[in-house]
Amino acid sequence: MLKNHKVLKLAILICLCLIIISIPVVAAVSAPEITISTDKTEYTGDDTITAVIDVNNVTGNDMKDIVISGAVPTGYATDDGVAGPDNWSAKLSKVAAGSTESVTIKFTKQVTFKVSSTVERSILAGVQDADNPGDWFGGNTPALTTAETEYSFTFTMTKDCANSALYFSMGSPIDSNGIQPASIITISDVQLVEVETN
Repeated sequence: MLKNHKVLKLAILICLCLIIISIPVVAAVSAPEITISTDKTEYTGDDTITAVIDVNNVTGNDMKDIVISGAVPTGYATDDGVAGPDNWSAKLSKVAAGSTESVTIKFTKQVTFKVSSTVERSILAGVQDADNPGDWFGGNTPALTTAETEYSFTFTMTKDCANSALYFSMGSPIDSNGIQPASIITISDVQLVEVETN
C-alpha cells in the first residue's frame, strides 16, 4: 500500500536545491532577480510538485542564453524523465531589459525496480486505485530478458485515493507459436522514496 500521511513542508526546498543561473558575460551585467514559487505550501508524499521560477531582468540590457538548473529531489522525476538526484535544466533564449520570463518545472514520484525472467516476456508495473482496479496513476511495461535490468516509472495521484497500491501484473505471455512458456520472474530492489517531514 502506498498510503503516505506525512506532510512535506517544502517551503521551497524543491528547486532551491541548487538553482544555478548561467548567463554568458559580454560586459559587466547586474544580476537578475530570481523568484521561486510553488503551487502549494504543503505536500503529501504522492503529490506532484510544481515550481515556477521567474527571472526578472532588472538591468538595462537584454539577457540571452540563460540556463537554469537544479537538483531533482530524490525519489522524484521531471516530466521529461530526469530522475533525482540528477540535475534538470531549462533554457531561456532571451529576457528583454525590464521584463520577466518564467520556467515551470514539475516533479512527480518515481518507482524503480530490478527485474529479470527466465523467458523473454513483458509485465505491467504500476500504481493504481486498489478499490477501483483499472484507475492507473502511472506505470511501465518492461520487456524482460534473462539479464537483470533496472526500470522506473513516475506516477501522479490524480484523485484522492484511500487505498492506492503498487502492482506487478505478470499476464499470460504467448510466444510466436501460440505456446505459453513457463517462466520465473525475479523482482528485486523495489524503491519508492518517502519524504520525511522536516
